[in-house]
Amino acid sequence: MRRPLIVLQGLLKRTVVSVTFSRDGHLLAAIGADVDFTLALYRWQTGALLASSPVSRDKVVQVRWSPFQDYMVTLGVKHLAFWSTEPLKSKAAVFSRRGHVQTTLCAAFPSPDSTVVGTQDGSLYLFRGYQLATNMRKCHEVTQAVHATEDMVISGGKEGTVKFWASDLSQCYREVEIGNPQALGSCIKTLFSRDDLLLIGMRTSEVYEMDLTSHSYALVLQGHAYGDVWGLATHPSEHQFVTCGDDGTVRMWDVPSRRMIMIRDLGAKGRSCTYHPDGSQIAIGLVS
Repeated sequence: MRRPLIVLQGLLKRTVVSVTFSRDGHLLAAIGADVDFTLALYRWQTGALLASSPVSRDKVVQVRWSPFQDYMVTLGVKHLAFWSTEPLKSKAAVFSRRGHVQTTLCAAFPSPDSTVVGTQDGSLYLFRGYQLATNMRKCHEVTQAVHATEDMVISGGKEGTVKFWASDLSQCYREVEIGNPQALGSCIKTLFSRDDLLLIGMRTSEVYEMDLTSHSYALVLQGHAYGDVWGLATHPSEHQFVTCGDDGTVRMWDVPSRRMIMIRDLGAKGRSCTYHPDGSQIAIGLVS
């Protein structure tokens, strides 16, 4: 069993909301769920707390470190701030007449002097420094995810659409709707790319892999969508098992391939399940 390299504790209370490494990997920033959503800056190898600062009395959802320069952004309910690290100090975003303060959910860094931010109303904000330069209004129902590559920005929304933009947001090249008949929803939560592949993480636990050349995509992983998994039963003779839970589905899994092979809607939360001794039937206990 592997042990953690180090445990950082003492300052942050209740929950660690978000963590991010510095561009050289030597520093770690973290936000706690205390009343001030405190931001802590550590030299993680030694465990040394270098600095800390309150962020906001409203909910903070994320801290992101720029891969180009030594600054961070914090995002949350009616909050967006840019942070220097020496000293640890914030500067509020300046919106002028191009936009307004609202809930911010995600951020990416297309270049050393630019930051793209996704907002609650579905817009994409492009900042130069800490000043808003471009506002692409209501690109999504809610902009839940944004990712930057060397030559483009990719955004994902609550409605399940992935959009591909020029790095300065001057043009939307393409949009792709992510769909799966078995999924319980279409909300995109995270995006990550490497080489010519894009990974798309969904709120309902599906992960899709997209080819960035053809923009075709395939489902590579899926799981229960919401809440807890309560029921588990193994097949009496086959390498299979079933699960049920709060999302109101029963799912059958194949052990060798590690894949889901069947899903059914129960119409209520599942709490228990079992196989018939010959494996021909499954009994499921519900909350009803």
